[in-house]
Amino acid sequence: FEEWLTGLYDPPYWVTSNIYPPPLECRQVFMDYLTPYTGNYCVEGIVDTCPELALLRPPLIQSFEIPLESKPKALHGYYKFIPVGSDLFNGNIKLHKNNILIGEGNNIKKKSVSIYTEFILNIQYSTNDTPDVAIIRFTIDSSLVGNKLHQGSKWYIDHLAFGPLSDVDDEQTDIPNTFYLYHNYPNPFNPITKISWQSPVGCWQ
Repeated sequence: FEEWLTGLYDPPYWVTSNIYPPPLECRQVFMDYLTPYTGNYCVEGIVDTCPELALLRPPLIQSFEIPLESKPKALHGYYKFIPVGSDLFNGNIKLHKNNILIGEGNNIKKKSVSIYTEFILNIQYSTNDTPDVAIIRFTIDSSLVGNKLHQGSKWYIDHLAFGPLSDVDDEQTDIPNTFYLYHNYPNPFNPITKISWQSPVGCWQ
């Protein structure tokens, strides 16, 4: 996030759940220059209200398509997570070959993490192909029925890089255990929008 310039709503090469410009402005993702893990900036996301739309919205940040010429094993990064209630840190990476999903990694955390800690998204592949693009995504979910979020849950994310596989810990979830329809992005006022979803039905059975 070192190329994120002051005054820009979104970091370069990423889209967020932020809605802008004013007078309709709703932001859950911010530049943070006070507490980066390395360098000058990290990204902060917080569950917050959007007064104009009367909604409590989670932060969402998603990368543009990242070109690949190799087959990464895992995505590494550093994060802090301060949840309220049962809210969950959710990291995801999807890898495509010719617009077909061939690999995915998820990491869902529920514990509070007050100092920067490494997270790892181990990637599972459904084919032997080498992906040509990757898309990285972070948000906050809830474990409650109806995905009821709590105002004030937040994360800080920094220092992303591809790396080796890791042992799966008790909190890491590679396969979703609930149905969930994510918020659309970039925002509902653009001429084009995308909606992601997850299903507990396994893709590689």
